[in-house]
Amino acid sequence: RHEAYSYPTVLGIEAGRARSLKLQELMAETALLLPAARATADEAKKVLDEVIVDSRDPEKRREFGKEVLRERTASAKSKLARLQREAAGLEAKAHSLELEWAKGGETRAREEDAYRKVEQLGLFGLPVEPCFDEAPKLEKAGGVLKKLSDEEEKRLREADLRESVRKKREAEAPAGPGGVLSPGGLLSPGPAERLGVAADGAAVLEGVRSRLDFAGSPQGQARREGAGEKERPASFGALQRALAEKFASPRTREPPGSGRRPVRNGEGGGDGGGDGGG
Repeated sequence: RHEAYSYPTVLGIEAGRARSLKLQELMAETALLLPAARATADEAKKVLDEVIVDSRDPEKRREFGKEVLRERTASAKSKLARLQREAAGLEAKAHSLELEWAKGGETRAREEDAYRKVEQLGLFGLPVEPCFDEAPKLEKAGGVLKKLSDEEEKRLREADLRESVRKKREAEAPAGPGGVLSPGGLLSPGPAERLGVAADGAAVLEGVRSRLDFAGSPQGQARREGAGEKERPASFGALQRALAEKFASPRTREPPGSGRRPVRNGEGGGDGGGDGGG
C-alpha cells in the first residue's frame, strides 16, 4: 500500500518536524541579516554622496585630478548598487518565508496533532483502517435507461414528426360538406369551397364521380342517364367543341345549321373580302 494509507513512522515524524524547524531558522536568520544589509546600503549611499561632493570641489580636482575623482564616483556607485540588490533580495526572501509560514499554519497544526496521536497510541507505520468495507455487498441496481444510438434516435424523431404532422392535418381539415376526400384519408377543400360557394355534400361527391367517369365508361353513362343528364362527349376534342359552343359570346355565336364559320374577335366582318363591313 502507498505510504499515504499508513501512519507515519518515527523517521517520518522527525522529518516533518525538521521541515518546520528549518523554516523557522531561515526566518530568524533573514530577520537578522536584513537590518545589517540595510545599514550597509545606507552607509554606501553616504560615501557616494561625499565622493560626488569632492568631485565638484575645485580644490579636490587640482589635488587628485578629474580622472581619479571620476573613478572614485563610479566605484562608489557600483558598490551602492550591489549592496542595494543584496538588501532587496533579503527583503524578498523574508517576505516569501513569512507567507509560507502563514499559509502552512493549519497544515502544521494538523500534522502535529497526528504526530502526537501516533506517539501516544504507538501506531508508527501501521496501516490506516479503511473508511469502507473491504468486502461490500453489492446489490443489483434497478432498470437503467439504455442510451440510444444515432440511428435509433433518428428513427424515433422521424416517427414523432410524422405523427405530429398527421395530427396537425386532422385538426386543420375542414368539416364542411364541400370537402373532398384526399388519398391520405383526410378532407381537403373542394372546388366549391375554394370559390367561396356553399355546396351540398352529395352534389360535390356526385361531381367528383362524374369527373372520374370522364372517358364515358358504361358505369358513367348509366349514372348520367339515371340523373337525367345528356350524353357526354366520348372524346376530348368533342368536349372542347361543346365547351366552346356553350361559352361563346353572342357576337361570335352563329345559328345552328348556318354552315358559316364563326367570326373571331379581330377578324374582318364583311362578306366581300376587305372593303369593311357594311
